[in-house]
Amino acid sequence: QNDASYPDLNLENTRQMEVFAGAALQAHGHGAVIINGAGRSFLLRQDDGTTWQLSLGIGDFGADPTTSVLLDADGPVLGGSADGTTGWLCTVGNQGWPQWAHSYVGTHPIFDVLAVNGTLYAASHGTVLMVDRATGVLTGQIPISVSAYRMHLATDGEALYYAWSNTAGQHWGKRSLTGDVIWNQQATGD
Repeated sequence: QNDASYPDLNLENTRQMEVFAGAALQAHGHGAVIINGAGRSFLLRQDDGTTWQLSLGIGDFGADPTTSVLLDADGPVLGGSADGTTGWLCTVGNQGWPQWAHSYVGTHPIFDVLAVNGTLYAASHGTVLMVDRATGVLTGQIPISVSAYRMHLATDGEALYYAWSNTAGQHWGKRSLTGDVIWNQQATGD
């Protein structure tokens, strides 16, 4: 829970938002003025009007920490980085208490997360992490590209779609849920 010095989190700095069955889960970033360093907060507003908030503070890692959220029938999933450099995921119960939280050594902050058949797919720098939703155990990785920073993910339940861009152009592709390449595309800015 936050202390009273935090702002009302529905006002600014929303990094990502998910809505499911009338509930809204927001991820927010906060700059140095508020908590003496960069930080992130997650706020769930449930359809009955109740709320819970989970906050993390990180000093000296810049003012724009990564955040990602997923909200579906199985509940909230929070993502980003707990230390500013390593991928981190957490599942949370309806009352706001973490069920599990894990950092994944050797990975990068998580920018997007989705779930298919009990597996979380988390977009990290250049890689999609595969994580068991029930336990948080890393079960595999799908390498995409060393240049795939701030990658976004989507799924139709049968395949994984990804998109990212850099100065060389726009990139997007489709993989099987086990990581096999189905197609890759690139468009340059020329």
